[in-house]
Amino acid sequence: MSPSEISLFIQRFINEHSIQDVQHGLLNQIVNEIKAVILVKDTDGRHIFVNSYYEYAVGCKVSDVIGRTDEQIFSDKETIEKIVSKDKQVIATGESLSYEELIPSNFGEQFYYLTTKTPLYDLQNNIIGVICLATDITKQKLLEQELQFQAKLKNEYLAKVSHEIRTPLNSIVGLAEIAQQFEGINLPSKLSNYLNNIQQASEHLSNVVNDILDISKLEASTLSLEQKPFSLQQSIEKIKSITKPFVLNKPVELEFISENNQDINVIGDETRLMQVFINLINNACKYTTQGRVQVIIKCHSQDNAIYLSSKIKDTGIGIAAENLNNIFTSFYQESNQQNEHVKGCGLGLSISKDLIQAMNGVVEVNSEQGEGSCFSFVIKLDKQLKLATSKAAVNDIDVSTLKGKKVLLVDDLPMNITVPKFHLESLGIEHFSAENGLDALQQCQQQQFDLIFMDMRMPIMDGIEATKQIKLLTSYIDTPIVALTANASSADKSTCIDVGMKDLLAKPVNKKMLVDSLIKYI
Repeated sequence: MSPSEISLFIQRFINEHSIQDVQHGLLNQIVNEIKAVILVKDTDGRHIFVNSYYEYAVGCKVSDVIGRTDEQIFSDKETIEKIVSKDKQVIATGESLSYEELIPSNFGEQFYYLTTKTPLYDLQNNIIGVICLATDITKQKLLEQELQFQAKLKNEYLAKVSHEIRTPLNSIVGLAEIAQQFEGINLPSKLSNYLNNIQQASEHLSNVVNDILDISKLEASTLSLEQKPFSLQQSIEKIKSITKPFVLNKPVELEFISENNQDINVIGDETRLMQVFINLINNACKYTTQGRVQVIIKCHSQDNAIYLSSKIKDTGIGIAAENLNNIFTSFYQESNQQNEHVKGCGLGLSISKDLIQAMNGVVEVNSEQGEGSCFSFVIKLDKQLKLATSKAAVNDIDVSTLKGKKVLLVDDLPMNITVPKFHLESLGIEHFSAENGLDALQQCQQQQFDLIFMDMRMPIMDGIEATKQIKLLTSYIDTPIVALTANASSADKSTCIDVGMKDLLAKPVNKKMLVDSLIKYI
C-alpha cells in the first residue's frame, strides 16, 4: 500500500467504528492492552502519559503520576539517579538506549525490566521529551540466575569428583609406569601383562574424566581456545604416534595420507586440534574389527588463512541411517550386539563437533550400516608467517643438564610424592618434600630450590597462598613454581598463573611431563 492508501484504510476503520480521535481512541486501546510499561516524559522529566499497565507494575495511580517527576514518585535515590541519567542521555544525544534495569515498586518488591528509551520529536524535529517502553523480564532473569547457580553447582561438583579421581589415578598411572621400567629384568611375563592392563585401564579412565570435564566446559561456554603458533606437520606426526596403538593386536591398517601440510605453520589451539583427530580416529578404530582406517588430511592456503580439511574413513560396522542424527549427541551410543565390546561413554564425537565449531569449522558424517563410516571436517586456522618453534628440539636437550638441581615437591598425600621422587632420582636431581604450603614456605626460608612442584589443595596452607608467600622472598622472585595438581580446569590454571606460578600440570603426571617442565623452566 502507498502512504495515501494506508491513510484511507485507517480513516475508514476509524469511521466504521465511530472512533473520533485516533490518538485518544484507537491508540489508547492499543497501548493499554500491552503488557509493558509505556510512558512519555517532557524534557523536564514530567510524566505527560502513562499506560494502564504502569499502575499495575509500579503501584501508582495514573492520576498521581501525570505531571510529576521521578523524584516525586520514587523514594529510592539510587533508582531516581539511574532513571534520570538515562533520560538526560537520550535528550542530549538524540540516540535511543536499550538496557536492563532493576526497578522497585511501591509494593515493596523489585522487578527486572528490559527498557528502551528513545527521543520524542515535534513537527520541527526538536526533541520535546522521552518515550519509554519497559518490559518485565523478572521471570526470565530469575530463571537465568537459577540456571547459572545450577551450572555453578554442577561445575563445582565435577571439579571435586575430578580431583578425587585424579588423585589416586595419579599414583596408579605413575607406579605402573615405574614398574614397567623393570620389565624383562625382575618381573614375570604374566605380571608384566597385568601392569600393561593397569596402564591401559588407567589411561582409559583418565580420558573419560577429561571428556566429562570438557563437555561440561563446552556446555557452559567456559572452554577457551589458545592462539599459539605451531607446525601442522609436527602435529600430524604426534597424532600418528599417539594413534598407532589403537590398532595393535587387530587386523586393521591405520593409514595416513597428508597433502600440502609440509612446512605450514599456523596459529591456533594445537592441543584441541589434536584432540579432535585423536577422538575421531579412536572412534573409527573402535568400531573397525578388520580392514582399514584411513586418515586423509589436506591443506588449502587462502590470503592469511589455512583451511584444514580431513576425512577419517573406516571399514567398520557403520551407522544405521535412523541413528545418524543422534551420533553427535552427548553420551549417545548405538545399542546393538556389535557394540557391546566397545569401551567409552559416548562423549568423543560430541566433544569433537563442539571443538570443530569453536574453531569456526563444520563436521559431517556419511555412513552405511555394515559398510563403514566417513567423518569429515573443515576448520580455518590463521597462517603463521614466521616459523613455529620446534618442540622436538626442546625434547632433544640432554637431560644430564638437570643433574644436581634441587627440586621441592609439595603435597599433603605421601603417595603423590612417590612417583615424582622416583623420576627425579633417575635424573640425578636432588629432591625434597613438604606436606603443606606452610612447610614449603619454611623450607624455602632455609634453603634455595631451583624449582618447586606445588599442589593446590592442602591443609594448613594451600598452594595458592604458599606461592604468594614464597614469591615475597627476595631469593625466590624468579624461581619457577609449577602446579602439580588434580585441579585441572582453565580457571584453576589462571588462578595459578595470577599468583606467580609458571604452569599447571594436571594429574595424572608421567615422566615425560615432568622432564619437559624441568627442561623448560630450570
